[in-house]
Amino acid sequence: MKQSVLQTEYRTLEFLLWCISNQVNDNKGLFYAKLLEMYHSNDMQCYTNPIESPRNYLRVLSGKSESFFLKQPKKLDLNLTIVNEAKIYTVFESLEEIKRFLPQMVSFFSEFNVIVTKYYPIENLYQAFSRKEKSNAPIGYRENIAFSIGKTLSLIHETLSSHVTRHEFNYRFPNNIPRVTISKLISDDHFFDSINNKNSLDYSLVEFSNFNNPTLKNLILEFSKLWNNDDFIHFDLATRNMIYWEDKVIFLDWEMCGWGDRIWDVVCCLNSILDTIYIDSSLIVNADVNTSSPKYTQAINMIYQFLIGYFGEKELTIHLAKIEVYWMIYYLKVIVQSESYFSKVSQTLNCFLPKNEPIC
Repeated sequence: MKQSVLQTEYRTLEFLLWCISNQVNDNKGLFYAKLLEMYHSNDMQCYTNPIESPRNYLRVLSGKSESFFLKQPKKLDLNLTIVNEAKIYTVFESLEEIKRFLPQMVSFFSEFNVIVTKYYPIENLYQAFSRKEKSNAPIGYRENIAFSIGKTLSLIHETLSSHVTRHEFNYRFPNNIPRVTISKLISDDHFFDSINNKNSLDYSLVEFSNFNNPTLKNLILEFSKLWNNDDFIHFDLATRNMIYWEDKVIFLDWEMCGWGDRIWDVVCCLNSILDTIYIDSSLIVNADVNTSSPKYTQAINMIYQFLIGYFGEKELTIHLAKIEVYWMIYYLKVIVQSESYFSKVSQTLNCFLPKNEPIC
């Protein structure tokens, strides 16, 4: 089946050998040439990517001199995401100022929805931030990496937003967050009627009823009011989608990209940085932050440097209130459970955001 040619390592090799025997050339011819070279030199090894994906089959084709990353959706309804990713990778090729921070597409087999990119030895953010812990690490190297991530992301947003044609990509909005049309003052009785993406939300009846909590409802309304579609964004900057390679960050997996709000990408990055330090996610819910610990000092310094790298010192204060709203909304699935969770998550996140006055 065309839909599952990467389902296993064996099937992947079978597909690649079929491409060779049938002289199935790719859109550029580059990958086919490399593939043929690997085959004739008995230099083809295929293995599963170390980071698994619930949506895609991920394989690595490895040779002595070069390696490639192959990806294919597991379900038919996800095919458009790969097409979306292939389309933006084509745009990347012409953007010299940012292409070194982005994946390099080698081929796209549209008939099979298989995308092939250059393979980068994986060092995720956690490894990048911790790899020198047992050696003589230079002072501030973690903060420097965080600053670099912020500065790079800002450059990518600015460049893509000015070069991507708006009508070629969809508008994005977080899937599991109520989107409210702010056209008039919404009363409690008509709050649910104003949500225009109810069918895509995944909440229990109890959770839906909790949306009527005034504090939570006001947060949702504020988020809908603040959200804009002015920026071209990645939309899914989880830790797994950022690697550190040759002293620079590379942002992977652009299948969800489109027009949205850059602050969403900023908040996703903030959360990923926090995840590299506090691996236990219960920290957010339990408000269990020891503000006297070295780990906390490291976290706030890294977050601050990331934000300075992205906004610069003068602009940062302008965006802090919006960042706080978006970061709370990022945890909507948690804070909708109860008022106490709302309070605890708010308390935790405020511990990590820069303030003019002392925090926590």
